[in-house]
Amino acid sequence: MHIKVFQEGDDYIWIPVAKGKTKNTARPFLPFKGIEGKYRHGYKAAPLEDKYTTAIKSIQTAYLNNERKTFKVNKAKNKNESQHKARWRNCDKKNAPLLSPSLGWINIKMLDIKRITDEWIYNHFKNTEKKYIDLSKETIEEMLLDREKLILTASKIPFQELTPPPRGKIKPIEKKVTITQYYRDPKVVAYILKESNGKCECCGRNAPFQNSDGYPYLEVHHVEMLASGGRDTIDNTIAICPNCHKELHYGKNAHKLKDELYKKISRLKNKLDTL
Repeated sequence: MHIKVFQEGDDYIWIPVAKGKTKNTARPFLPFKGIEGKYRHGYKAAPLEDKYTTAIKSIQTAYLNNERKTFKVNKAKNKNESQHKARWRNCDKKNAPLLSPSLGWINIKMLDIKRITDEWIYNHFKNTEKKYIDLSKETIEEMLLDREKLILTASKIPFQELTPPPRGKIKPIEKKVTITQYYRDPKVVAYILKESNGKCECCGRNAPFQNSDGYPYLEVHHVEMLASGGRDTIDNTIAICPNCHKELHYGKNAHKLKDELYKKISRLKNKLDTL
């Protein structure tokens, strides 16, 4: 696959992406100063400064043509250096590294270019060896997913796939599946609810409401999930409010929150403690 040089009026634009400073990051050339802002690009020894679309067209053209030039290094008389033109200045700072599309290129919708993030772009590269990712040809197919995977997948759908709003299904496709369920000890649940005394063991707040029997409503959660080898015991179980329960399953800081639970609740033991 080859990238296409952007032309004014195009719906999609190929963005060069450099590898990040750490393993799981990327540094794409995005218009952080706006489309009309000035961006440094080109040869290290002879940089240019243009508005974003002009700069990116220059980088695209230079990359396709493998444009390079030989310069004297530090004005030395006998030492030359061959430099590629397909480069851009990281963060546009004068002394910042001059980057190249070492991770690859991604084709995204022009309307989304101001809203996407480095992390969003990296997520498209992290599980593939592809150097060119063309989102103009992607379609989001209906998938049979559990709730957690459904939420994670939905969060990565490109903005262009949501305009116009999706029609959905009046009658969703039905499919029978086999699931694994675990027998749980009701005495463990009762003990943990009693220990909580009507307060969430994560955030410390009172239960948000009472259940139909008039008891504080809290949900019993396994810190190490049963599906991951967790135990159905009081040293792996807590009583928490629905909000904290969802955060422990889907939250960005779920791992940090779990570590804090081990420090805060003395009865909890992680896997390492039981080996």
